[in-house]
Amino acid sequence: MESKDEFKIIGYFRFLLIIRALAPLFFMGITLWAVSTPYLELSAIGPLILIGLAVWAFFEARSLFKWYNFSLGISDQSLSVGSRDYNWDQIDSAWVQDAFQFQTYIQVTTKEGEEIKIPAVIQKNSFVRNALEKRITNFQIKAK
Repeated sequence: MESKDEFKIIGYFRFLLIIRALAPLFFMGITLWAVSTPYLELSAIGPLILIGLAVWAFFEARSLFKWYNFSLGISDQSLSVGSRDYNWDQIDSAWVQDAFQFQTYIQVTTKEGEEIKIPAVIQKNSFVRNALEKRITNFQIKAK
């Protein structure tokens, strides 16, 4: 059995994903209260605000499901992302750039053209970068 280093999203940012998903729902509740109150005249723009908040909630929920259980494993034989394993000879190239929170910090491209995006909030991101840089021959550093 191979030894594999496992990395996940930092705990604080996993909590932040939940808060970001609940925020639009909280604001929808306030808007519904404001629309139903006779003292506040939101009857004309209230539905537009609710639609906007629903779209925001959808995108935040999508981000929550995408990143909350994200895991990355690095071993001498392979790179595993989630439940998929990629041998090092299957990887064509990779690039790294400065990133913030859930922006793409490292992007790995396989020989089949599949793109694997690793966010900046992964645990020990500098170790992950060095491990990938050591194992991938076509590793580039991008400037923003």
